[in-house]
Amino acid sequence: MATAGTVRVWDRRGKRLGTVYLAYLPESGPTTMTKELTRLRRAVRQRWQGPLPRRCYVTGAGDRATTSYDKVLSRMKHPPTGVHRDGIRVVDSYPASERRWTLADVLFGKGQRSVGWVRTRPTWLLKPGGVNRVRHAAAALRDHVGLKGTKRAAFTKA
Repeated sequence: MATAGTVRVWDRRGKRLGTVYLAYLPESGPTTMTKELTRLRRAVRQRWQGPLPRRCYVTGAGDRATTSYDKVLSRMKHPPTGVHRDGIRVVDSYPASERRWTLADVLFGKGQRSVGWVRTRPTWLLKPGGVNRVRHAAAALRDHVGLKGTKRAAFTKA
């Protein structure tokens, strides 16, 4: 799996102070990316002077990105003070959009019903628990339609 990432530092007025871009060739897991992002974030926090920085992590919602966030990034502390700072995690809407289209196409086939189902879901995703609402609605439709075989496999993967 190839990986790409960016670390950006902004001041509290919205002025960008610096950016580092990272990209790695495919490997069996995001080990190099995880190590480099962790190293970079620690270096930035170690050198930071002034009010403790806030963290915003933007990613897809795949297993690897979620695991990296849960096991590494969300647990990081500010090195000089040892203070844990909660951050904000933002899920990139593009991968979520691709998955919604896959679910809709498997459930309804390509057409107006599929388009209608996909277009109502972004507003759900913006509300607390929205991801679970979409997943629950899709699962209920899956059971109603009775997906089997390759369609069921495509649904489960999405």
